Amino acid sequence: MTEKEKSKPSPRKVTVLRQLRERAGLSREQLVARLDNRISLRTLQRWENLGNEPAMTRKDWLDLCEALNVRWDDLPVSLSSFVEVVHSDLIAV
Repeated sequence: MTEKEKSKPSPRKVTVLRQLRERAGLSREQLVARLDNRISLRTLQRWENLGNEPAMTRKDWLDLCEALNVRWDDLPVSLSSFVEVVHSDLIAV
């Protein structure tokens, strides 16, 4: 293995929700606060770590879109799907 290959970040799997949150530059705590604490930090962790699909009111969904800078029409059908990302693609943990 070359030095270049060693320094290359390896891909990992995260949920679409986590990917969107991290692309928005938000920590879990910040996202919960943006949703006016209508969901708990533990609930968000379950959604992200276990791949549970969020169950929220329409207002919560719209607030989530706003917090993540994603238009409603552009929101993926499933936020619980796992995607492969390279660590450098992610901003906040």
